[in-house]
Amino acid sequence: MRCAICREFFSIELTFRTLFCPPKLCETCQAFLAKDYEHTSFPSPGGVIDHYLLVLGRSDYQTDYLNGFRLEKALKMAISQCNEIDLIVIVDVNESRTISAWYPLIAQYQRVVFFSLVDIDFSHTIQP
Repeated sequence: MRCAICREFFSIELTFRTLFCPPKLCETCQAFLAKDYEHTSFPSPGGVIDHYLLVLGRSDYQTDYLNGFRLEKALKMAISQCNEIDLIVIVDVNESRTISAWYPLIAQYQRVVFFSLVDIDFSHTIQP
């Protein structure tokens, strides 16, 4: 089999349980994805902003599969807390550069959650 993230070949023992749905990731990438997210909170004029960094450390595997996996994990977390969250923003590098332009539009919300795939320091950009 070929890993969907690192594109390395790996072998597995097929059983009846995995015959029709074999794993798509090697053991190394499964361990990498098992790492959790990093969470920081900081105040905003309307309440609080929670920032979840979904990729810890530097990743050499910047593939669509990895990004999709992380975003799926983030959306499941957001859905589980949907009654507590006012606004969810998925931020990439381009949005982080223009945050001063669009931040006033979201500052009024009480609980805002930022999900990002890259490490962005919002605390210096956003002033309460």
